[in-house]
Amino acid sequence: MSKTSPVRHASPRLAASVTWMFAESPFLDRPSAAARAGFAAVECHYPYQTSPDDLRTALADAQIPILSINTAVQRLGPQDTGMAAIPGHETEAEHRFDEALEYLLLAGGRAIHVKPGNADAADPAAHACFVSHLRRSAAKAARHSVTLLIEPLNRQENGAYFLRSNAQAAAIIDEVGAPNLRLMFDLYHMRMDGGNVIADFARYRGKIGHLQFAGIPGRHEPDGCGDTGACLSMLAQLHHAGYDGWMAAEYRPCGPTADGLGWMKRLEKLVAER
Repeated sequence: MSKTSPVRHASPRLAASVTWMFAESPFLDRPSAAARAGFAAVECHYPYQTSPDDLRTALADAQIPILSINTAVQRLGPQDTGMAAIPGHETEAEHRFDEALEYLLLAGGRAIHVKPGNADAADPAAHACFVSHLRRSAAKAARHSVTLLIEPLNRQENGAYFLRSNAQAAAIIDEVGAPNLRLMFDLYHMRMDGGNVIADFARYRGKIGHLQFAGIPGRHEPDGCGDTGACLSMLAQLHHAGYDGWMAAEYRPCGPTADGLGWMKRLEKLVAER
């Protein structure tokens, strides 16, 4: 018999993306809806139509923090997926980052997802543009203890996007050399491209700053609308492999959000069984 007692693991820290989740409610009511459902934090893509003071008040009333927001997109048309890696648009990219940083600080958030936009990943000019932007932005963010996140998107749905793999993002993080620049580790995008989530976690875990997930296909609940539950199994494996950061549900509910939250208890059971 082993003399070592079994390790008791705490439950994963779950956050909800209130851009898509709880959309049955007005935006400022979604933090409280997420808190009532059992989430411990929220995040949002593009909150800029809402006053940051109003959002901060809603978060305080719900007693729940906001983790992150994205830099703005689509201001120059539907193909605008960001500007940070687009040569010739450096001023616009800097404006968008400054706007995001100001908003985040007023709302009380912690991280900014910097969107590079559509550009050839092999283009040296786009690469240099993105690295330069990240260095400047990381220095600004560090003064306020804010983390920057960069996220590869799957090639099936985002073939023109600049960031296409964890390997590419990790190399950029190394080149920028800023301790507050981290990898957004998104299980949905990795699974859509057929990637090995567990192997990539082992390879890049020292660079991961945040984790997001959704089921495939369709980007719905992690155990419904066609997903076999593999996503929940992976989350449990990552938790037991030592990941203790936030796991953010970033999906489009198949129906009313509350009706599809049974996966939370199933994940808790999976974690307890291991």
